[in-house]
Amino acid sequence: SDKYKDQERAYSTYNSMYGEVKIPGIDGLKYRLNLGLSYRQDNTGSYTGEGVFSSTTTTPSSAEITNSITTDYTIENLLTYDHTFAEKHKINAVALYSAEQTSYDKSDIAATGIPDDALQYYNLGDETGTITITPGNQNYYKEGLLSWMGRVMYSYNDKYMLSAAIRSDGSSRLAKGHKWHTYPAISAGWNISKESFMQNINWLDNLKLRVGYGETSNQAVSPYSTLGLLSTR
Repeated sequence: SDKYKDQERAYSTYNSMYGEVKIPGIDGLKYRLNLGLSYRQDNTGSYTGEGVFSSTTTTPSSAEITNSITTDYTIENLLTYDHTFAEKHKINAVALYSAEQTSYDKSDIAATGIPDDALQYYNLGDETGTITITPGNQNYYKEGLLSWMGRVMYSYNDKYMLSAAIRSDGSSRLAKGHKWHTYPAISAGWNISKESFMQNINWLDNLKLRVGYGETSNQAVSPYSTLGLLSTR
């Protein structure tokens, strides 16, 4: 009805593409590019007529519109070497470089005392109501992450496995001088089911032992929170 309207519209598109080529002259070596792109746009509007949802019939009418746009991309470059030597020695090596970035922009405007219900939340700037812009309802940020990774996995006769990796990430969210963190991981495995003394055991299909050690990290702080920011009063 003209007395009340609440509407939200959104458009989103999420896209992923990849390309892969084999490096000539080296068996088992290939390069892969992964690309991810996404875009989302949100538009909301609300209008509440005079006295609606209020115990006072003269409570002024109000309207609000909010618009936001979110874009992000991810690019991954992978160089992979996968080869088996003498039918028993299998090596898989991966080198990765990736970059990702997200940006978000939100604006919000509200008005009270809309002169006519038919105007609702459209063209607020042209109406005679009182316009208010609340700083806390506006938002903008841009964040990015760069990553390097190297990993080597080795297995002998599908029985004994060894894996070692090192990764380094740099986040725009973190404080200057602390944006980058490098952390390792290593593990060893034993496929016991492949041993000769396990071949006559019928009640057990698969048995594997793996031990490992690794570190991880995160960027779980809000963008710009490590900076001294100005605030609006």
